[in-house]
Parts: sequence; structure tokens; C-alpha cells
Amino acid sequence: MNLFPYLATWVPLFIIVVALAIYRSVMASHEDETIHVLEGDAPAVAAQAKLSHKLDAIERWGKALTVIVVLYGLVIAGMYLYYIWQQGAKLPG
Repeated sequence: MNLFPYLATWVPLFIIVVALAIYRSVMASHEDETIHVLEGDAPAVAAQAKLSHKLDAIERWGKALTVIVVLYGLVIAGMYLYYIWQQGAKLPG
């Protein structure tokens, strides 16, 4: 059984999920966690809202892709285990 085509699609998906997690971490490190309430702080509030929406979008994609990568990996592992089980069930000779 050749699992290479399945792994060739799973590995890039895994790399994308890891890269997305790193990108989200970098974006979150630039987040201003101060509460701005003064009228002169309107640009800071707008920047916080914009960054918050960006982080929400990154997190939504990250969660969805993580689920896909985990499920796809479990399917590949199941296929491999089924193949091994079938090989063990064959009679010698």
C-alpha cells in the first residue's frame, strides 16, 4: 500500500496549520490590551477592533483547518492499520 499520495497532501496541510498558529501568535503579540476610554483614543480603539477582527478570522480558519488535519490524519492512520491487519490475516504460502 502506497500512502505517499495521502501523506503528500496531509503534510502541507499540517504545515499550514502550524504556520497559521505562529502567525496568530505574532499578531497577538502586537495587541494593545489597554482599555481606551478617552475621546482622543478613538484611533487606538479602531486599531484594537481591526486587530481583534483579524485575530478572530485567523482563529476561525485555524480551528477549521486543525479539525480537518486531525480527521484526515486519523483516516490515514486507520487506512494504514487496516492494511497491516489485512497483511497479518493472510495465510503464509
